[in-house]
Amino acid sequence: MRMVVQRASRAEVRVDGRVVGRLPRPGLVALVGVTHGDTPATAAKLADKLWRLRILDAAWAPDRESPHPDRREPDTATPNQEEREPDTATPNQGEREPDTDLREPDTTTPDSDWGQPDQATGARGWSRGDVSASEIDAPLLVVSQFTLYADTRKGRRPSWSAAAGADVAEPLIDHLVAHLRQLGASVETGSFGAMMALELVNQGPVTLILDA
Repeated sequence: MRMVVQRASRAEVRVDGRVVGRLPRPGLVALVGVTHGDTPATAAKLADKLWRLRILDAAWAPDRESPHPDRREPDTATPNQEEREPDTATPNQGEREPDTDLREPDTTTPDSDWGQPDQATGARGWSRGDVSASEIDAPLLVVSQFTLYADTRKGRRPSWSAAAGADVAEPLIDHLVAHLRQLGASVETGSFGAMMALELVNQGPVTLILDA
């Protein structure tokens, strides 16, 4: 069994234009493929791994403000430069002080909640993760994805022979979802075998591949 996990600020999956699964708040999107030889024990093992994988930021806990950097409220602490009062201290406009648009970035906005600079890379705006979905009750969106077992080593047309048939794959994905719910996870799903439209915002981006 193979899983591609993405850390998402929002996500939803549609079938025929109708939403069948959606993250109610930031969490994880898991694309799951099944291969020959997979068993319910395989599905349970992967479910345990996903639920306890420490790739989330503690700021995503439900009792915190939303960390969506693209949904933050306008900064009211710093006046809009286009609406500021005229500079009356220096009558000669050609000699006015340098434009204050060059000020340092405001670190009081919700962006700062998204994560401190990563200690290893120095990248700001995301962390490598310090909590798991189980620790902050982050929701999960699980979507079946047989194409994860594509074989592209020969020719230009992928082979799907490594992917298990629907009669094997669907019950195992159902078992994985059921096991996650038994662990206490809030799980939404796609629609097995349907043509789905998956839309998400991968925050980071953070994408991992899990095999079991």
